[in-house]
Amino acid sequence: MQIILRNGGKTSEFECKFKETETIYYPNGKVEYKLSKDDVNSHFRCCADLEYQKKYKNVDAKLLEYYLHFENSKPNLIVRNKNDDTSIQRGLVITPSEMEIIEKITNRMFR
Repeated sequence: MQIILRNGGKTSEFECKFKETETIYYPNGKVEYKLSKDDVNSHFRCCADLEYQKKYKNVDAKLLEYYLHFENSKPNLIVRNKNDDTSIQRGLVITPSEMEIIEKITNRMFR
């Protein structure tokens, strides 16, 4: 998994384990995957936090949560502040093996 940065670049590749990922189903059909702290490493969280801080300046990183969702079959990362619901969205590049795991979690095909 790689985060597509606001400047168009990408982060290094991170492995997402999806072992403690929570699947959230909304009434409108939208599905989000809440990534736990154990699913992604600290480097991933740091990169995601920095992208959030570019928009909202100083923030307590302990308040940030990370979500994966698909828009038009494209994976996106949402970094959301659980105190005030402010968020940013960035594109993601997901490996084929990660896609297989996500599709198994929800029994849905995204490709």
